[in-house]
Amino acid sequence: MQVLILVGLLATTLAQPAQTTQKPKGFFGQIGDVFKDTAHAFGSAFTDYVKTSGSNLLHSVLPNLAGELLSGGLWSLIKTAATNKRDISADLQQLHDVFQHIVEEAEKRSEGLGVAIEGLVSNLVNDRLTPEEFAKQVPNIKVNAQDILHRLTDGIRQEVTSLLGNKRAALDLSALTDLLTTIETEGNKVIQQVETGLNTLTFFAKNPSTLFALIG
Repeated sequence: MQVLILVGLLATTLAQPAQTTQKPKGFFGQIGDVFKDTAHAFGSAFTDYVKTSGSNLLHSVLPNLAGELLSGGLWSLIKTAATNKRDISADLQQLHDVFQHIVEEAEKRSEGLGVAIEGLVSNLVNDRLTPEEFAKQVPNIKVNAQDILHRLTDGIRQEVTSLLGNKRAALDLSALTDLLTTIETEGNKVIQQVETGLNTLTFFAKNPSTLFALIG
């Protein structure tokens, strides 16, 4: 898929009339913008995934969890206030705020990673990094992306565990556990696509003739 994106962007770019009378200089003079656009697409794909997952946690998972606590009569068992009275509305808001903080932190970091990806490709295009140096940075992108996902899912998991305390066994959390696992599993697929795409850019930077051969 990443190869098709890059080839498609390149074909479109080269088919357009020249916007300047100056001849492009070198390989990146012709397709530098295509590499940058492709990098933006890769970064956006991961950021969008994190935002979609976060929205699902806030607007679907959290209300369902709160509903199960209330309908199962478990909310009052979680902790006892000094007055022996509970403000369920305030408790729900507090839980929402904690979830939201975890989600917003993941979204912020994913946006930062997208900027880092674009900066990395920009350095490659502008000859501030060799293809070999660029390739050595790709694993760091993968590690950081995986850490973002793990902190998101583990943060939610830990918060729920802390909330329920020793009453955790009284509530079926299998759906939440499965969802958090799915978020990481599907997220890792997105990360793999980004990694493959960046490695594809590296390959074409080293072998420009191969890219031009693909578009005829």
